[in-house]
Amino acid sequence: METGHDPAEWGTQSDPIGHRVGARCAHPQRLEVHTATQYKLVFVPFTGVDHHKKSVTFAAGLIAKEDVDSYTWLLKHFKKAMGKVPACTVTDQDPAMRVAISRVFDTTRHRYCMWHIMTKVCEKVGPTLARNEDFLRSLNSVVWNETQTISEFEAAWQTVMEKHELVDHRWFTHLFEIREYWIPAFFNDMFMGGLMKTTSRSESENNVFNSCTSPHLILTDFFIKFEKAIDKQRHTQTRLNADCEDKFPELKTTLLLERQAATTYTIAVFYDVQKEILEARFSSQIINKTIEGNTIRLEIEDTNKMVYSVEYNSTTRTTHCTCNMFNRIGLQCRHVLLAFKDARLERIPGQYITPRWTRSTCWPYAQLYANPELGEPTEVVSGDTRMGTVFDEFFKCVGNAYGNTDRITELAQILKQYREKTTESMPQMETRARKSGMIRSFCGSTSSPNILVHPPPLQRTKVRESD
Repeated sequence: METGHDPAEWGTQSDPIGHRVGARCAHPQRLEVHTATQYKLVFVPFTGVDHHKKSVTFAAGLIAKEDVDSYTWLLKHFKKAMGKVPACTVTDQDPAMRVAISRVFDTTRHRYCMWHIMTKVCEKVGPTLARNEDFLRSLNSVVWNETQTISEFEAAWQTVMEKHELVDHRWFTHLFEIREYWIPAFFNDMFMGGLMKTTSRSESENNVFNSCTSPHLILTDFFIKFEKAIDKQRHTQTRLNADCEDKFPELKTTLLLERQAATTYTIAVFYDVQKEILEARFSSQIINKTIEGNTIRLEIEDTNKMVYSVEYNSTTRTTHCTCNMFNRIGLQCRHVLLAFKDARLERIPGQYITPRWTRSTCWPYAQLYANPELGEPTEVVSGDTRMGTVFDEFFKCVGNAYGNTDRITELAQILKQYREKTTESMPQMETRARKSGMIRSFCGSTSSPNILVHPPPLQRTKVRESD
């Protein structure tokens, strides 16, 4: 509650585990608005994308009014709770929210949700055009195209408007005026994590939060439903983390690039990379190639008969493609992968592996805290620290052994020998300390040295025998 403000406003709050994951993943951010309870409060969740491409809720708030002051108050609390401002914030076209974002998130790039805008098209154009398949197909191909430039979008938009006599349409004119807030061509230079384009993400978010919001709910019922929704979200993430720990995806080529991707990326992200690898190998072709010193320029035609330019430096192993896929989502496109294959690279260069999509991100909260029993701190947790390096090396070994029975047998034997060796040499106290340290890491807190509540003493009761 905020004293002196409109009643029933709930500040953002974040648990230790959720805070660390949120701070790590809070690049693009989505704000949704729902009517929450019978008190006519407005529920505003902050949603992003995790390392499995699933929606994750970083925080949420309840406000009494959808005005600038209320949104400003809410965003300030979110900023304080998360400790940072998201690089990009996506909302609907609420004018109050736009003003509040510019006040509080001074470094963020504000964007309107394409899904919310496009769901209004049929309502705005009337029944005739709403049933016109040619119009809907043409408009979607222009709006949802992520690879076109700004000038290409503007020309294509104008063509659609003229063809269907919408040049003077008030709503479409307004959309064109604010095009820099919602058209992908204006965000090609920015990492978006796939948050913006997928309509199913917006639909799934609405389904989740609609189940716990209703104008007939009292606050206690709302909180119970909200906690269940968050618990389900966390359970899904934990299950997917476990899948990345003990499952290896099926490979479809003999390329070492694919094998590296399978051991590097989370399973969901790997399948996206695998799709690009297959397109690079079987559906794309180099139609022109020029070499100037260490720089190789390729013209590549893909399965859509579109031609893209790729520039690759053989010395620095840096590359750029005109489709800008890596800038948008942090994964290399089929065009660059074909260039890597042409250059006989066996691995994706490290600078093009985005840490947030890797398996090591599955353990951002698997932090080994100091072990009071041993009196010494243990090393921490991120993709670049020891624990992340161990997992990374393990999966690389699994990838190298995949498909070869002798190598798999040899790896299993090495691991077994190491486990037996360390188990024998590990003191019993150290074993207990490591187990308790791991338990504390997943609970998100350390045990207090001052224990005030103790279990009651055991007392034996006499059992009277019956006569």
